[in-house]
Amino acid sequence: MCFLAFALVRAWFPKNFMTVIAYIYLEKVLRMHELSVTKSLLQLVIRHAEVSKVNRVVGVHLEIGEMRDIVEDLLQKCFLYLARGTIAEGAVLKINVIPLTCICHTCNEVFPVDSRKGFEHLSCPKCRGFNLAPYTGQEFIVKAIDVL
Repeated sequence: MCFLAFALVRAWFPKNFMTVIAYIYLEKVLRMHELSVTKSLLQLVIRHAEVSKVNRVVGVHLEIGEMRDIVEDLLQKCFLYLARGTIAEGAVLKINVIPLTCICHTCNEVFPVDSRKGFEHLSCPKCRGFNLAPYTGQEFIVKAIDVL
């Protein structure tokens, strides 16, 4: 039944409209990802602020790896929304994105990787080996919390 409805909608609406619908759907999925990450982040920030007996959190410094698939703008908006009524209300997230690098276990070369090109033919630029592992780009680190 759902497939039939989708087929009918697709037949009636132009491709651009369907692209917009897909984009809206993906945007909601991304928001859910950022929302769950933000809930955990806010809990951590509030817990540390309460233990330190501070009056207000004004900023949170993060290091987030490129491969975490975090949309910075959505993360900030989710944080502002969830922090309402807490000691972190109005706090700004300061995000440093850590680029993806790999290490070759054959020659110990660490090299940058362009994730947009894919990983199918990825090899070490020094020895052309394939014994690789991610080195950076998967981090999610709270570096500092600015307080008053």
